Amino acid sequence: MTSSRTTRKVTVAQFICGVDVSSISLEASVASVAGRYEPDFIAFKQRLAAQGKPPKVVRIALAHKLLIRLNAKARDVRTHIENITTSTAAA
Repeated sequence: MTSSRTTRKVTVAQFICGVDVSSISLEASVASVAGRYEPDFIAFKQRLAAQGKPPKVVRIALAHKLLIRLNAKARDVRTHIENITTSTAAA
């Protein structure tokens, strides 16, 4: 059997630590936007820049912080939906 999926070549430069670099660049660009408008991200970005961190490190740190917040938000929504479902089923 052959797989219906097409495989693409991924170079070492495109693939770091099991994460596709193209997805990191998208997250970093979204995090850069959040770094301009969200007060917590602005303070975090300024703190890292004051420590002398390179811009690329700052973008990745912002992306990481954004990812953690989004995962927490998804967890909270999932928990809320489960609570609603269980309370409806019990009634």
